Amino acid sequence: MNKNDYHKKLSIDDLSEPPIYNETYEKSFLSPIFDVIESKSGKFSRVFSIIMFILIFAFLFYGILPGQEDKFYKVCAANENFLCQEVTCTYDNTDCDTSTGNDAYCDSCASQGGSWSIGGEVSATTCCGDDSADFISTDDEYSAGSISWEGNTAECCNANDCVTDSDNCQASTTSSANYGSLTYLVSTGATGDDEYAYCYGAGGQDGGAGWLDCDVGSWFNNWCGNAGICGVASGGVYAGEAGVGEYSDTITLGCCGDDGTEEFITETQGTDTPATFDDSTYACCTATNDCVSGTTCYSTTTVSGSGVNDGYCNAGSWDGGDAGQTQCEALSDTWISTGTGANSDCCGDDSLEDFESTNSNGNKVCYNAAVLNDGSISSSILNQDGLMYDCGGTTSDDSSLSTHVGGGSCTTYEGYYCQIDNSWAIIIPVGCACTSNAQCLSELCASGVCSESGVFTDYISLEISATDEITISNIPPTTPLLVSPTEGNITVRNRTESFTWLASTDIDGGDINYTINITHATCPDIYVTNITDLFYVPTSDLCLDTKYFWQVRAHDGSGYGDWSEYWNFTVESVVSIKLINDTVSFGTMQINETKNTTLDGFSSLVLENDGNVVANISRISANQSIFDNVDLNTIYFRFKADNTTNEQGSFNYTGSVTNWTNITLVSDLNKTVISQLNYNNTNDTAEIDILLTIPPQEPPGTKTVTIYITGEGS
Repeated sequence: MNKNDYHKKLSIDDLSEPPIYNETYEKSFLSPIFDVIESKSGKFSRVFSIIMFILIFAFLFYGILPGQEDKFYKVCAANENFLCQEVTCTYDNTDCDTSTGNDAYCDSCASQGGSWSIGGEVSATTCCGDDSADFISTDDEYSAGSISWEGNTAECCNANDCVTDSDNCQASTTSSANYGSLTYLVSTGATGDDEYAYCYGAGGQDGGAGWLDCDVGSWFNNWCGNAGICGVASGGVYAGEAGVGEYSDTITLGCCGDDGTEEFITETQGTDTPATFDDSTYACCTATNDCVSGTTCYSTTTVSGSGVNDGYCNAGSWDGGDAGQTQCEALSDTWISTGTGANSDCCGDDSLEDFESTNSNGNKVCYNAAVLNDGSISSSILNQDGLMYDCGGTTSDDSSLSTHVGGGSCTTYEGYYCQIDNSWAIIIPVGCACTSNAQCLSELCASGVCSESGVFTDYISLEISATDEITISNIPPTTPLLVSPTEGNITVRNRTESFTWLASTDIDGGDINYTINITHATCPDIYVTNITDLFYVPTSDLCLDTKYFWQVRAHDGSGYGDWSEYWNFTVESVVSIKLINDTVSFGTMQINETKNTTLDGFSSLVLENDGNVVANISRISANQSIFDNVDLNTIYFRFKADNTTNEQGSFNYTGSVTNWTNITLVSDLNKTVISQLNYNNTNDTAEIDILLTIPPQEPPGTKTVTIYITGEGS
């Protein structure tokens, strides 16, 4: 080190460092000098201390002649008062790097002592520190405590180099043009935390280069912009699960990939993937074969979503049910091993899918995403031996997959006939052969032909005696009138809204039940039969902000009436938070006394999610301090979130502020106080606990303050 190099390091104005750490670095460089001088004399002013420091070292280097900087100089040593112990300084022109040199020479070489054969960027059996290009560097960190492996390993490097955990010299930079460059954001040779770090040219503990942890503060926006480390050019990434590297939660941005067990995963479609898994989201996960949906990580073989919008994580990518039997059954659907049709073999993973079975048993088909066993009926569809038959051709199924049967056909399928009203029944249609009235049921059997009661052709000879049975045809019940939700309603808020209608009548006096049909373009349809009430309440939450259609028809045990009108409605998403308990009173308190709402006798603030979506409490603040002599954001006035006694687990506890935290001004930014507060009435409340300590010298009087609580959709 020459004289000019030293004075440059001494000048604080010349240091280049991230602005948020100016104060910390200045103290690490100057404070030890001040402490030593002031502790020895007790009288030196801080200005005088700086002057003495400069004068002493100017004296130590004054004897170096131009052209002789790379020679050995014996310099005088300073005592504890920075006074030279030798009046005369001499030098020896022996080259410390020659073959005759050794560690003894090297130890005295250079003004601050050299180091013999320490490696780095010089050859073995070489003295480091005697030449202008030699610098003894260590694996210093920029800010103490941020790099897990920092241990002051010494290597001989170029100026402002960093030393990796594997004892290599690493070039540094302070230029913003190199932010995120892998030339400087490098593998440190460490495992676990801090596998990658940024070598910053002005900030080490010894005044040279220092390692920056990419996760410290908001530095990842600069240091971690390379896709090879962070995964995205913009920098910060959220953790999609707990236990990821140095991430403390899932709601704070960080650098993904600089630490062990940090894997940047992008949502990836596999075979037969639903459209919901095609939005290119990403998150930081713990394993390379994890999958991402939204910003959440899922381990392989797990499922995300539900119904026709679910997916199976298959070693890093999302599969749909048609990808294979394993995927299909993991999604709680039914695998038909040799099905045919456009939607392959998994029944229930796609909406409105219809396909037949061609397996040897022929006992199952898939219709409207539901399995029909052999001989079973759904609406106008009959499954016979693995083939679908559509009575009357009224169903909007895939016409290439079913045989459409005309009403009144004489052909039987699994013993069923297609009736004129396009329904399946074990009744011989009019015009088909019969041997008894019982076969025709509501019709008469005359001359081997079923005929409607009272309707006969001239050529039919019929004798009616007192013992003959005459069956009157059933008259279907009347059409129900819809009541609620009303047609075109876009402000429904209840996600389990009650569907109501007016009663139908049946002239035959039969017992009436109802069938409701609720449809949606993308969400699961609802089709329920044999309803004896005049209302229906869904068993699962309806989707938000998209249109539903619904209709009802009556059944009297013999036949169906007409469908009602086809009404539409929309469930509106609503964020609403209300205070069940909005007052906290601690009564009379003394100076330095502390009370909080977790103690018996004091009620907490109680919140309720009164909306229909999961909500966050994003801010707890006050418009002014409760005290006369102490401001907000102190230990004297604090809060934390907690579960209510009767509704445990109503929010994400780990993602919330559950430790005592200072209350700040309304204008100050808070982190998420309560994360993912549930909206279900049985489990939708949370507490805000308040801690109050009376500060010293606070004047007496009644102290009140208004607390502001801000909520938003999660």
